[in-house]
Amino acid sequence: LLSSDDESLDLSGEDGTESIDVRIVDQDDVFGEDRQALRQWTVSVHRSHLLCLLARGRLLDRAASDGVVQAKVLSLIPACLHLETSDSSWRTDRTTRVRLQPLVECFRATFSIDPSGRVPASGVEAGLHAALSDGRGTEEQLVTLFCSLMRSFGLLARVVCVLEPSPRQSRKALASYHPDFSLKGLDCLGSISGDPALGGSPPISAKPGSPRQEKGKGRGTRRCLVPRHWVEVCLPEPSATGQPGPCGMIWECVDPVDRGGRALVGEGIGGPEKYEVLRERKKPLSYVTAFMGNGFKDVTVRYAMDSLRSSREMDSNWWLETMELGRASETKALAEYMRKQGSDDNTPRTGQERVLDCQLREAAALSERALKQLKLNWPKTLSAAKSHPYYVLEKDLNKRQMLVPGAKLTGKFLKAYPLYLRSDVAELCSADGWLRRGKQVKVDEEPVRILEGRAGGGSAAACGVTRLFAPWQTIPYEPPAARDGKVPKNEYGNVLCPPLVPVLPRGVSKLSFPRIGRICREMGIDWAPSVVGFERRSGRYTPKTDGVVVCSEFHDAVLGRYVEEETARAESDRRRIRSVCRAAWRSLLHALLKRRALRLEYGSSKAVPAPCPRPPVGSLSCSEGSEVSPQAGLGLGSVVPLPGGEDGGRFQVEREEI
Repeated sequence: LLSSDDESLDLSGEDGTESIDVRIVDQDDVFGEDRQALRQWTVSVHRSHLLCLLARGRLLDRAASDGVVQAKVLSLIPACLHLETSDSSWRTDRTTRVRLQPLVECFRATFSIDPSGRVPASGVEAGLHAALSDGRGTEEQLVTLFCSLMRSFGLLARVVCVLEPSPRQSRKALASYHPDFSLKGLDCLGSISGDPALGGSPPISAKPGSPRQEKGKGRGTRRCLVPRHWVEVCLPEPSATGQPGPCGMIWECVDPVDRGGRALVGEGIGGPEKYEVLRERKKPLSYVTAFMGNGFKDVTVRYAMDSLRSSREMDSNWWLETMELGRASETKALAEYMRKQGSDDNTPRTGQERVLDCQLREAAALSERALKQLKLNWPKTLSAAKSHPYYVLEKDLNKRQMLVPGAKLTGKFLKAYPLYLRSDVAELCSADGWLRRGKQVKVDEEPVRILEGRAGGGSAAACGVTRLFAPWQTIPYEPPAARDGKVPKNEYGNVLCPPLVPVLPRGVSKLSFPRIGRICREMGIDWAPSVVGFERRSGRYTPKTDGVVVCSEFHDAVLGRYVEEETARAESDRRRIRSVCRAAWRSLLHALLKRRALRLEYGSSKAVPAPCPRPPVGSLSCSEGSEVSPQAGLGLGSVVPLPGGEDGGRFQVEREEI
């Protein structure tokens, strides 16, 4: 969708096999003044594009595990450079890095990057075979081939891709689609132009010699230097003694692509913080995803220089939920690798324990790096300090927050305001609030803060106070115990039950059945309503009850009595319904017989379907008798079945003269 006077746009490839017709419409015809619909459309396109890029990354990972591709790329590497992973010497950090460096240099000398960046339409595997034959290919093809080479040696390797979806903000999205269009009043909607290296369509190119083409000259060469794909290899963790520790495996980044003779990260191994140096317009890294075993994992924290700034460019909540879908497959692949390699230490541990330990090590390394970045990138403006996860200003605390006693200054100031650590901020709660969190306020503790306001959200006249307590004024919750058949109740005469409190009081049981309170009153035992929450009614919060709470020794007796009462009640209801049905059927039959008698008495001869003798004068009666065919109608000796009878009998209708 573009804002232009043209009617269509032809995006044909060089071979002329693919052609896309784009219909040009005005953005006012689609969204008009509805900016909310425009924002929703932009977010939907952003997420859909990310899902497509994830699918593309899984295709690359699957191609790197193909046996034919591994055999071909392994045949191009000299035998002297092959890694013998069966030998225990490769597990030391020094030996592995020394052997891996010549392998990276040989791969760079064997394969070169294709500056055109075009991906064949036949598929990922066909493109890899073509790159093996020509000795050159796109960045993603070369990275996939190197990952396949690492896996052919028995090493654990995964493909890392920087996913670059359409922007999540509306104005940025429109500007990225068509930079030459004006953004005054959103006069264009743009069209999504894919990235050839990621399998998308080629971008719209201007006419030769146009200012737009001159403006973009040389941009493709610079883009080749920007790393968007590389490989992570699981190597032994560096140690001071040079010997591997227990399960000391960490992920090291390897860049196997020769980017025009310009060294990106030294010798190509390590240096994850340098991958953001060559980014265009100093845009932060975001959506850095590693693919392995048909799964995927976000590793943005390892490569971004400012993880907080990168998270603002991402749809964080949705992205975390999406990453959960690929965790199981990655864990399965890691477990399979651990099973093949066997134990690497002297301690007997199961495969599941070793996999969990490896995952915990990686998570701890990512968390440590994220924390280090937060410490270095402290907020420079007042607005940034409000949402910073590590630092906070005292003036930004709300009424239910306060600094802990003895909070130390960090030595950093923001416009004469000292910065404190957010970990030194304490959350204040009322006594009931702490009770819901599994804690209770100590005896004789004074509230650290008192809030005045409406009690329960009622009228302005119904005002109350809320006493807030700090965490150091609480102790773990100790539930009360039932004694002498008495249920421990609060000041309102009920018992708080989960989820309002962690556990029930000791020695009690909860019965969540209707009309069970009446049974307890009739039996004369002590009971109390169970409160499980609060609901808003008429502008006030009222307790929400669910059953009753009784002492544990009366649980079986009350439950047995309740079953008897409910069984008798159900039987009484069944009898009442059966009697009502019988009365209704009798009334219907009497009415039908009365109508037939009146027709025979006063109706014309045409109204009677067949001649029948005049019934004798008498009365109507219903009694149990023998069965007669239902096709006999309502004549003499006819039978009408009545539902609901226990004996399954039928009622014979005897008609007498009226």
